[in-house]
Amino acid sequence: NLVEDDTFYVFVRIIGDKFPEFYVHSSKDVADMVKEEHVKWLNTAGKNGVKHNDNAMRSFKDLSNRDRWDLLE
Repeated sequence: NLVEDDTFYVFVRIIGDKFPEFYVHSSKDVADMVKEEHVKWLNTAGKNGVKHNDNAMRSFKDLSNRDRWDLLE
């Protein structure tokens, strides 16, 4: 199971030679957001108006919770 109360993800955004940005998210939040975004993607027309086909690819693009290390306490 990928959703656990004590499981968190830390996403690292690297921009050139700047100090990396860190984004902390609970596994539940990640699962919910990924599912929601995938449903939106499936319901949006793709190239040339063709419907997207379901597949195993998922994306996560949430830049909230920057440096929220307190969520790990």
